[in-house]
Amino acid sequence: QPDAKTKDYSWGNLAKKKGNKKYMNLHNCSLSTQQWCDDRVEIMKTAIHARYEQDQPFKDIIDSLKGKELFHFERSGKSFWGGNRPKKLGGKIWSGQNNLGKILNELGSY
Repeated sequence: QPDAKTKDYSWGNLAKKKGNKKYMNLHNCSLSTQQWCDDRVEIMKTAIHARYEQDQPFKDIIDSLKGKELFHFERSGKSFWGGNRPKKLGGKIWSGQNNLGKILNELGSY
């Protein structure tokens, strides 16, 4: 976990590095994109549920938002994990699948 005081997010950078194509090729690994597409929602649910159980500040935030619909904002409106409210749609219509938001909303229903 990142250290909130020092803003040390090096663990995330390491995960990104080890998940890139260059690193995988170097270590004779591959990623089945079809398998990832089939399993990504369940994998993310498992990760988010684990964080909810282990990260008290995260749990407190989610619990404080019960009854509210959560959205994962991303600049791209074509996002699988989130989305946005583009100005061209008047800023009122959500564009994107918001699958991460849906998983977070499930946590709030406990």
